[in-house]
Amino acid sequence: PAVTVVAMVLGWAAVLVLPVVLRLPYAAGLVAHAVVVAAALFFAAWSGLADKRLSPPSLTALLLALVTSVGLALVSLASEPATIAVLVTLTVLFAAAGLRPGPAPFTAPAALCHATALACAIGASAGRPPHHTALLVLAVPAVAALIASRTGGSRVTVPVEVAGAAAGLLALALAAPEPPMLALVLSLCGAVTAATALRPERRAAGWAAAALFLLATWVRL
Repeated sequence: PAVTVVAMVLGWAAVLVLPVVLRLPYAAGLVAHAVVVAAALFFAAWSGLADKRLSPPSLTALLLALVTSVGLALVSLASEPATIAVLVTLTVLFAAAGLRPGPAPFTAPAALCHATALACAIGASAGRPPHHTALLVLAVPAVAALIASRTGGSRVTVPVEVAGAAAGLLALALAAPEPPMLALVLSLCGAVTAATALRPERRAAGWAAAALFLLATWVRL
């Protein structure tokens, strides 16, 4: 396994610098990085089909995919169409890898993070103000709550809930300058939290839902 891990890291580094060495166009470089992410995720998700735990090579591939995806997302910011295309691609790739039990605790929340960035990018591309973009971002906590309800008790649940909560906080921050929109976002967050509280192991979330509804009422005053 150690030799495999070293070979993977060296191969990953070589592929990443290849577009620069060959002076490939910007779009070709993005595609090359996306292929690296896809290949690493494929290896991490399907190299050990019978094992729910990641082997060292699979874990290495997963970490390389995560690191490459962050770099790819940052590089894509130079172009608006590229940003949206890259974030859509990354969301789909990580969501697909999240269907496998081994990498799911890492890939499922990563997909939600990329989806959050995608919602922000779409809002900015459409020329919408931040408090309108907050409504797009709220789709992520809703999806996270749905996923968590279907994976209750597994290793995926908590990471997904954390990613959804982070997206909810971002939505609140985006809506904060506009009190009417903030009240709406608080109410929607309360609805998502209340739905989460319907699960037996998350009854305590009902208190958070009540607090969110109370805050929404106070903001409206």
